[in-house]
Amino acid sequence: MAVDKDLKELASTILKISGKDHDTWLTEQYQTLINNSAKLITQSLKANADIQQ
Repeated sequence: MAVDKDLKELASTILKISGKDHDTWLTEQYQTLINNSAKLITQSLKANADIQQ
């Protein structure tokens, strides 16, 4: 999926004004998503382990 160039430009400008680096912010977003999905990830890994046995 392509990123809307105008949205990315606006978000990048907001981040810059806020003193945040885009890559750092994006990494934080990835980490938040993983943290919020920990239960699902754990369940999936356990289910996969059960199938492998």
